[in-house]
Amino acid sequence: KVEIGDRVGLEQILVDMDPEPVKANARGYVTQRQEGLKRGQKIEDVALGDMCIMIAPTLRPVQPSFDEEPVNVFAKGRELVEWKLEVGDEVETGDTIVTLKTPDGAIVEVTAPRDGVITAVLAGIKPGNNIEKLCSTVATNCTLAVVGRKLPPLLLREEGTNINAPRNVQFVEWKVRSGEPVKKDQLLLVCRDSEGNNVTIAAPHEGVVVRLLKFLRVGMFLDKV
Repeated sequence: KVEIGDRVGLEQILVDMDPEPVKANARGYVTQRQEGLKRGQKIEDVALGDMCIMIAPTLRPVQPSFDEEPVNVFAKGRELVEWKLEVGDEVETGDTIVTLKTPDGAIVEVTAPRDGVITAVLAGIKPGNNIEKLCSTVATNCTLAVVGRKLPPLLLREEGTNINAPRNVQFVEWKVRSGEPVKKDQLLLVCRDSEGNNVTIAAPHEGVVVRLLKFLRVGMFLDKV
């Protein structure tokens, strides 16, 4: 019933569930939800534990790791105008990542501090949102995005199987979605080698697709992201 970044009220219905819906136990913002759930599925078949959605007074902070650089902005009184790039996009130093509007109407470009890949953004923040109200840190140092060397690895649920891709192949397309049940040897994704031949990757066993590296773009080399 809601998307990440939506503001919700107390007792607002968040998820239609059987036998009763999940309602908000506080006012705030949707900061995380379990993607891939489909009608009729049990949460424990897809998620870790029984949590399927999270609410907080502000949006979740973006936390760079030791080899990443934050894209910090002065947030007081500023609104988000437009994201120019997304997670997974390659950047060079000075490339515009997002534009903001100051209280006097001026447009400010927020740029990449280094060459690399955008590994995270402040999820749920939308055009017109007041950054100062949504950011969980002090208004003078709000992190809107993170630039690193490559995308972070997937986090797997217990007993999950990590699917490693061959080296020097480029991504073409996914054949499955998060939350989709799969059979052993079912096709998961298609890649292409340096000679233009298709390389397919199949499920090693029956199960459910827990998570995908969803920010892959056509043509990206899998061993570089």
